Amino acid sequence: MTRCGVRVIACAALAWAVAWPAAAQPVLVVPFELERFDARVGWLGEGVAIGVTSALQAHGVDVVSRDERLAALERLQLPPAAPLTRATLVKVAELVGAARVVLGQVAERDGTVTVQARVIDVEAASLLDLPPSSAPATTLFTVFDRLGATLSGRATSTAPSPVVPSVPAFESYVRGLIAPTTDAQARLLAQALKMAPAYDAAREALWDVQTTQGAHAQALATAGGVIGAAVPGATRPAWRLRAASSLVHLGRHDEAFTLLSALAPSSREASVPALLGVVQLRRGSTPQSGRATYYFNQAVERDAGAADACFNLGYAYWLDKDALAAAYWLREAVRRDPTDGDAHFVLAAALAASGAGPESEREHELARRLSDRWERATVGDGVPRGLERLPDPAQRVSPGLEMALSAGAQRDQRALATFHVDTARRAFEAGRDQETIREVQRALYLAPYDADALRLLGRAQARSGLLQDAADAFKIAIWSAESADAQVELGEVLLRLHDPGAALKAAERALLLQPGLAAAVELAARARAAGGAV
Repeated sequence: MTRCGVRVIACAALAWAVAWPAAAQPVLVVPFELERFDARVGWLGEGVAIGVTSALQAHGVDVVSRDERLAALERLQLPPAAPLTRATLVKVAELVGAARVVLGQVAERDGTVTVQARVIDVEAASLLDLPPSSAPATTLFTVFDRLGATLSGRATSTAPSPVVPSVPAFESYVRGLIAPTTDAQARLLAQALKMAPAYDAAREALWDVQTTQGAHAQALATAGGVIGAAVPGATRPAWRLRAASSLVHLGRHDEAFTLLSALAPSSREASVPALLGVVQLRRGSTPQSGRATYYFNQAVERDAGAADACFNLGYAYWLDKDALAAAYWLREAVRRDPTDGDAHFVLAAALAASGAGPESEREHELARRLSDRWERATVGDGVPRGLERLPDPAQRVSPGLEMALSAGAQRDQRALATFHVDTARRAFEAGRDQETIREVQRALYLAPYDADALRLLGRAQARSGLLQDAADAFKIAIWSAESADAQVELGEVLLRLHDPGAALKAAERALLLQPGLAAAVELAARARAAGGAV
């Protein structure tokens, strides 16, 4: 390349980097591609992404974390390490709210690592190649620092640097993250910690793996136990919270309660009251120590978008024999996660106890479809204990991104449900009632509380002569979103079921909701003539 060409690239990179700090949106760094496959250095692709992410954070740039990147890829059903097209990368960036994507290529030859970074500007749909950066493998972190400075436009870091391990410890850490089995992950992460005992990221990853394996005594030791004298940084709130979680898993509830109670006054983490609630459910509570519902209410207040928090609160109310409060919070749980079979089953029990029979049956049917656990269970069998969910004490995904991911999933579900409802509506207009019923049921699997879909189901069932099924569908539609028109449709079916009294009540309710509604006035007159109360 000519000297002029090098100058043009450098000027372009500098102009782009100077503008970066003003951007409010974060940056997404993805694994770099290997110039050629070499198992010996296969870890470098993910390693460069982790190193550049840390360097950008140290230079004051808001960066999407690795956990957030993996959550977005999982949401889009994409492999975590495979190369992605530019269009797919832009889609991932849009999902996590990133303005730019850093990607590129990495090569290792004769002990020297060379990184060629590229940057996609999501809004401008432009791609910029940055000058390559090289360093001996033994000083790999200097490459990350250079890229952090170039990409941020800041020569020095603006935040305290985390403990930088040796390159061998960093390699073991990255290999541990991407290892195919939990045994291999645990072995490599423990090796990284042995080489660098103060390596916090490796300790966090090892605790995660041990918790996933169910090795909670080992996880507690990794977290530093309760006192934490032997583990660097273990007295910090984040590590004491992990230790408390391990204690809960081990059934050492009194110790966990003491540790969590000490953390509670200064912590705003939703997982602190959530764990306290789990402890109280499992060991029993007193008014002095606080009921589980008290702590779960705090968890919901701190993370209102979390389906598990709503489930725990509703489940605790059910165990306290407060069916109405249980139904309210369990309904909030399934609104946030319509595929939660446990929540649908406990909601079915709460609705049955509240006298809402048709709604209970609907929830029970959804639970059977969604989870093998409830396939043969009946509401009469009772709700088992032990369904409460333990929170993850590490905030891996920011609440904002969690809401974005959840909203994206819900949008997809709504779009597919809308497709089925539209197909059902066309079938209904053509007089094909069985096809209508099938398509609406598919829609309701994705959107259980779609009142319009439920009313369409009721119309098709009524026209097919399935009057009791139709009445139940209209009742659930009214429970989901009451309207005068739905009450009239219910009343018409009740009248055909020879229940003029109930039909009259539906008509009167419709008139209360919409005074003077002609269809409701006419229905009320026919109901009275058929023997309904005056």
